[in-house]
Amino acid sequence: MMRMKKRVPIFKMSSLLDPETKPTVQKSLYKQILKVITANVSSSKDSVIVAHIHSENDKEYYDVIIDRDDFKDNLNTILEHHVGEENYEKCSEIQTIISQL
Repeated sequence: MMRMKKRVPIFKMSSLLDPETKPTVQKSLYKQILKVITANVSSSKDSVIVAHIHSENDKEYYDVIIDRDDFKDNLNTILEHHVGEENYEKCSEIQTIISQL
């Protein structure tokens, strides 16, 4: 049986830079980072690709890659975001993942 390769989401650079869309895109990016780190907590990968950023100006795609050494820092940033939103259930989930690293 062939395994389907997971699709890596693409975010537009302009959406990340636009003050009106940035919060929504940032939230989606945090969700994606959490999903990828969670899926790779017990893997032996040194780094993971989280997303692609499409720069409409130069028509290029850039990979968002997180090294295993940076998993905890990224999770702490996402944790702070959820504390600010008072989403304590998600905070608990993230703290559990951090403790597994």
